[in-house]
Amino acid sequence: MVKRSKEEIDALILAFQKNQDGEAQTTLTEHYTGLVASLVRKYSKGKSFHEDIMQVGMVGFLNAIRRYEPGAGKTFESFLIPTVIGEIKRFLRDKAWSIHVPRGIKELWVKINSVMDELTNHYQRSSKIHEVAEYLDASEETC
Repeated sequence: MVKRSKEEIDALILAFQKNQDGEAQTTLTEHYTGLVASLVRKYSKGKSFHEDIMQVGMVGFLNAIRRYEPGAGKTFESFLIPTVIGEIKRFLRDKAWSIHVPRGIKELWVKINSVMDELTNHYQRSSKIHEVAEYLDASEETC
């Protein structure tokens, strides 16, 4: 594999963004597949859906080359890594639930579990719905 400079990478990305240059996309894909694969390994941990996560990681890579702004001063890698990780986490979060649940509710569920543990320790009993709702500054219906 050829080591490429920031300027070469930026030029390839610009060529892809302006002209949908297939050769530039192929070169970038070959150059960054190893990095994407290393990020995927951290999250798949040998699970049966490793290939799915790899596909999601590559979608994140393609999103990154579409959205990256070479003149912004950041290296492409510093933009690529959080973009790929975000795609992987979104996939895993969505895959963990057997039915589609809006993200806001999933995030609230994590907060509720944390608050319930905290309130249980504080009151030395199971927390009540109105206590959790009050603590989160939310309605009882939401909680």
